[in-house]
Amino acid sequence: MSNLHSIDVTTKYTGTAQQLDTHLGGVLKGKGAHLLRLQELYGINAAFLAAIAINESANGTSYSARKRNNVGGVRKAGSTKFKVYVNVEACLDDMANFLKRNYIDKGRTTVGKVGAKYCPTSDHTDTSGLNQYWPRNVGTYMTQIDPTLTAKV
Repeated sequence: MSNLHSIDVTTKYTGTAQQLDTHLGGVLKGKGAHLLRLQELYGINAAFLAAIAINESANGTSYSARKRNNVGGVRKAGSTKFKVYVNVEACLDDMANFLKRNYIDKGRTTVGKVGAKYCPTSDHTDTSGLNQYWPRNVGTYMTQIDPTLTAKV
């Protein structure tokens, strides 16, 4: 299971938008092409972006996903309140841009390294203790979307 932590999130997803779409539900349905555009723009694996969104939004069905278009668990800066987006694409754009600037560009290029900062176990708002499972969950979703990733770790 620890190998899920070491998956490189900058490795390009080589599947199609249609293949990606088969894993996306709720408000994420049909966003495969957009995730592939973000991969090209920011150099972040589309399956990784999808996996975060799936994990953070109950695969596009959570309240925040449906009512706020927030599929990434994205909070307002310095707040525990969640951001509201005009559409799901805007949230995905914000996530990819944020991850590129604050994680990838700073050498956090594995699921585990991103998870340690994106949702640390030390986060006082994590009252249920779920953050500890974030790297495992995101890594699992990634390998379900792209089974070839397990061979690359």
